[in-house]
Amino acid sequence: MYRLNVKKEKQRYVLEELTKEFLRPGEYEVFVEEAVEDSGSGGSENGAGRKKISDEQRRAENEERDAEKRRVFDELAELTGYRPEWGTLTGVRPAKLANELMDSGLSEEETADVFRRRYYVSDEKIGLLMETCRNQKFLTSVPAGRTAGVYIGIPFCPTRCLYCSFASNQASTEAMDRYLEALLKEVKEELEALRAFLDIGEGSIEVDETEDIDWINNWKQYFKQFYVDDILIVPSWEEVKAEDQDKMILHIDPGTAFGTGMHETTQLVIRQLKKYVKEGCELLDVGTGSGILGITALKLGAGHVVGTDLDPCAVPAVQENKEANQIPDKAFDMMIGNIIDDKEVQDQVGYEKYDIVAANILADVLVPLTPVIVHQMKKGAYYITSGILDVKESVVTEAVKNAGLTLVEVTKQGEWVSVTARKD
Repeated sequence: MYRLNVKKEKQRYVLEELTKEFLRPGEYEVFVEEAVEDSGSGGSENGAGRKKISDEQRRAENEERDAEKRRVFDELAELTGYRPEWGTLTGVRPAKLANELMDSGLSEEETADVFRRRYYVSDEKIGLLMETCRNQKFLTSVPAGRTAGVYIGIPFCPTRCLYCSFASNQASTEAMDRYLEALLKEVKEELEALRAFLDIGEGSIEVDETEDIDWINNWKQYFKQFYVDDILIVPSWEEVKAEDQDKMILHIDPGTAFGTGMHETTQLVIRQLKKYVKEGCELLDVGTGSGILGITALKLGAGHVVGTDLDPCAVPAVQENKEANQIPDKAFDMMIGNIIDDKEVQDQVGYEKYDIVAANILADVLVPLTPVIVHQMKKGAYYITSGILDVKESVVTEAVKNAGLTLVEVTKQGEWVSVTARKD
């Protein structure tokens, strides 16, 4: 049994994910020296007790974090005699970082060298990353041609969220072909990598072109108005019946973001919001999607909501749903970014200012989120989580307790679970 020592809970997620590249569950244990981080004091502060840091300090922190990951990577490689062919340290948003480096004046060669030295990315993967970045820039320069939806997957990002993707509604046939060529190359590489673990047979790939259908809007025929207890949720394209005019009504159109209200996880959180939202309270909605939870809270009497999401599609979805529900702009602020490990997002969101934090995500995301989000919560604030399969319930309740929160209740609907905790 190997032991991974980390100084603070917030380091656990990144370093444990890295450890999983080398060791199987059960072959290692994690020891956290400091289960709940000290919020700090003194100096120029942002919020209650959190120090503001300069861009230079933030860069220094990132350098220190990356150096620590390289150290762990090297030690694990020496210990196990295995060096992952994937060749990257987890937690890197490659295309976003690469484009930022090149926009700051670095050449492709200099950018590639940063990935090679700092993140241990293999030359093969760097080549595909640069091709992806070139395709992104190429697509932005293409005049209106064949209308097409384009999603560019990133060569080695473990999360593959929209943070590292690029979407365009105007792409020429040439641009589509260039993108598909890079994507197919990545898929082939991944298939070959799987051969080390299992028999994949021939490993052939077929490409089909689907019928040109309005996939973005076609699903709407299946989304009809419905109730969550006494709250009526109505698609934006449907009329409210005369007999329902006196009900609490939410007009929701998720667009391409998550959140119609039909899923059990969303309904579990809505029911908890009905219990804990007080007049004028402040709510943080992590993974806000369509904004349905934030809008519900405002309808229930909350004074202000901040929503965060990784998906840029959430921005227009939230804006449209605010307008559909007559929510003033100043009542619901929205930002894109990962609050788990992005200090800039944490600073923008603010510290010790929220009466309720809602997070309808997934158990594997709630675990690293929880020790971070306690700093955004006031004393006495409630933390309402969902997106948890029943088999993962204990994982989340344990994370809540490890973060110093008091477990208040666990509610269930079907195979899904909501865990509510309080910061005492």
